[in-house]
Amino acid sequence: YADKSIRIDSESAIANYVISSIYRNQNKLIKSKKHINKAITIDPKNVRYILELACINRDLGEREKAYKLCLEAVKLQPKLSYAYSILGVMQRDLNFFSEAKNSLLKAIDIDSNEETYYLNLAAIYIDLDEIENAEKMIQKSIQINPYSPEAHINLGNIFRDSGRIEEAKNAIENALKLRPNFPIAYYALSVLSRSSLDNDFYNQLFSDDILIGQSNLGLAHLYFARSNFKHKEG
Repeated sequence: YADKSIRIDSESAIANYVISSIYRNQNKLIKSKKHINKAITIDPKNVRYILELACINRDLGEREKAYKLCLEAVKLQPKLSYAYSILGVMQRDLNFFSEAKNSLLKAIDIDSNEETYYLNLAAIYIDLDEIENAEKMIQKSIQINPYSPEAHINLGNIFRDSGRIEEAKNAIENALKLRPNFPIAYYALSVLSRSSLDNDFYNQLFSDDILIGQSNLGLAHLYFARSNFKHKEG
């Protein structure tokens, strides 16, 4: 449909934006960039388009360009929380950790109900070795959205690195309850000392069905988890 829209009206900014997003989801980044640049040419002050180009540049490894586009975005819309959040991510990529923290705090100040902002800020606190603050941010994210398996995994990792193994196990199992085929959760459980799986999770991990549709990285996590648990069994 987006392709058809482009053929009908190649000067439509929104059509170019939509097809750019489709290509990006397909990891066709050069084609994606071509269409988002076209959208920006048509509508040069559209912050949504500028941030999309920033994200595409980041995917292409062009981090400095991505960062500068985010600065442009927040200048155009200084009260857009999402722009500050993306800027914080780009600053973190460049190891500008203090600046990244300030950008995420600004995003939260504008919109305190977006759980991803707290997760992004938690990652920055970890970079800054402010583990207690990182835990608070993840807990806040879970308070807003208790159904995010990624948040529970992040909390489990915090507990694991702090030596709180039982709390880590509980947090990671919460992630698995929400997403029973979550590869990184099985891997995270498998590397906990003295950790074991209950029967339902064990059967799921060693089933053939769990392998269907996984990425190469997901498969690697699952096979490592299987190996680790088998090793623990002796």
